[in-house]
Amino acid sequence: MKQTLVIGSTVADIIIGIKNLPVSGSDTNTESHDIKLGGCAFNVSEVLRHISIPYLLCSPVGTGPYGEFVLKECKKKGIDCFHHVDEPNGCCYCFVEEGGERTFVSHHGAEYSFDPAWFESIDMSNVDSIYVCGLELEVDTEGKIVTWLENQKNVDIYFACSSRINFVNPEHVNRLLRLHPILHLSDKEAELYTGKMNPAESAEILSGYTDNTVIITSGVRGCYCRERQPDGAFVSIGVPAVNTVVKDTIGAGDAHIGAYIAYRKMGYSVSNAALLANTVSGAVVSISGANLSDEQFAALNIPVNITKK
Repeated sequence: MKQTLVIGSTVADIIIGIKNLPVSGSDTNTESHDIKLGGCAFNVSEVLRHISIPYLLCSPVGTGPYGEFVLKECKKKGIDCFHHVDEPNGCCYCFVEEGGERTFVSHHGAEYSFDPAWFESIDMSNVDSIYVCGLELEVDTEGKIVTWLENQKNVDIYFACSSRINFVNPEHVNRLLRLHPILHLSDKEAELYTGKMNPAESAEILSGYTDNTVIITSGVRGCYCRERQPDGAFVSIGVPAVNTVVKDTIGAGDAHIGAYIAYRKMGYSVSNAALLANTVSGAVVSISGANLSDEQFAALNIPVNITKK
């Protein structure tokens, strides 16, 4: 099996538990405080690792306390640093309310850097898919990522739009959409991008831009898939969620797309890949933070790649 390149950030997630988000000028105490490894790209790569899918985490690491934290935690997992950047690494403040909903306040740093030269040593003939997040496109104001993607051939591009999609240069977004990526986004993100509250309407609009499959997650309602068939027609599929008790929703979307990529590479249908992705993301929201331990993932008792080659 060929590799998946996972392009994006690895950061320190500073998880702050509070009863409710404070209003301006108020004074409140935390319920809990923790720091864990996170970042969209890292979260996706962790799911690929759990399922034994070949991947390369293309995530630069910077300096400072957060850079040191990332390097230390990655070393524990046997993950080599993709590229060192001589500027401070950022972090993400994750405010988690009693109901489990999260609010992110991100401090961007070296982890959002991108230089095409870093990829020159990669054997692209051994790569069949690439994950990229809209957060990276927002920071990459010169459009380096899109330009690099335009030069890649015979790969599936998975684009996680993110809630910041409307802050990305529209020209860069349109260029990326013309590469026919598989889009993955939440129902809230889809509404922000299309103005439609109904995922089915959003998916129809988005698939018109990409002429490819669109996956829209909807929390307890599962996910909605608009699948492109080989003949160019589209089929709509609703995939139910799994029952779970929500601890926090950090990393739910990342886990979902990571699992979806993995199971599609293993030959599962769109609906079955989405169902297994619902299982993984359901498990992630039942814990604190974005990533399952090896033991927690094994307890799901779901398929993993046994070929590994």
